[in-house]
Amino acid sequence: MSKKYILEDVRHFFSLFGKAGVRIMFESNKMILAKNDAFVGK
Repeated sequence: MSKKYILEDVRHFFSLFGKAGVRIMFESNKMILAKNDAFVGK
C-alpha cells in the first residue's frame, strides 16, 4: 500500500526533506526521493 502526499503552497519543501536526509531528484517530469542511497519513491 503506497502513500501519496499532496503539498500545496510549501515554501521550504527542499530544506525540510534535506534535514531528514532525503535526496530529491527530478527526472522525466517525476520527482524521485532517496534516503541513504535507498529508493524511497517517485
